[in-house]
Amino acid sequence: MLKEIDVKLLESSNGKAINRGWREDIAESIEKMGDDAYCVPASLAHGCEVSYERAYKFCETKLNRKHGRGTIIDSIWQGGVKRVLGKRICFVGRVDPYRRSGPKNNYVKTYKVAGKKVDRNGTVGSFLKEYTEGTYLVGVDRHLFCIKDGVVLGNREDALQSRKQVHFFCKLK
Repeated sequence: MLKEIDVKLLESSNGKAINRGWREDIAESIEKMGDDAYCVPASLAHGCEVSYERAYKFCETKLNRKHGRGTIIDSIWQGGVKRVLGKRICFVGRVDPYRRSGPKNNYVKTYKVAGKKVDRNGTVGSFLKEYTEGTYLVGVDRHLFCIKDGVVLGNREDALQSRKQVHFFCKLK
């Protein structure tokens, strides 16, 4: 049912732990509740330092979560939710006021390609290098995970897929 829950530390090339997996209590709650689409409540539980059950209930009541169907988190990224489980949401990064759908903020990096400057979504790897302190919720394609002080808290593959594009993120304070 669960994707691999790996609570061992994975080492990056510089020796810093890059993934801790889920907290043990979160992993047990996910298993007990039997829900495959658990990334949003588990990420909120990590980021806000609350139980998985409390984060799950928040997702049900505030974000219209349906059991087994996942959570659509547009209301967070579009500014509809200002606080999550006692933590304030702070948008960081470039804001695109002209964007009609999707998140209003995103992780955009400017790269030089064939002598021209090009804006592209940054990757998980570049995000980890740039944001080494603080707690962040990071959204990639149809998935969310938490990064706390440069350590990825999520599925094992979240830290291993460093070339995956970051579509949106926010800081929890």
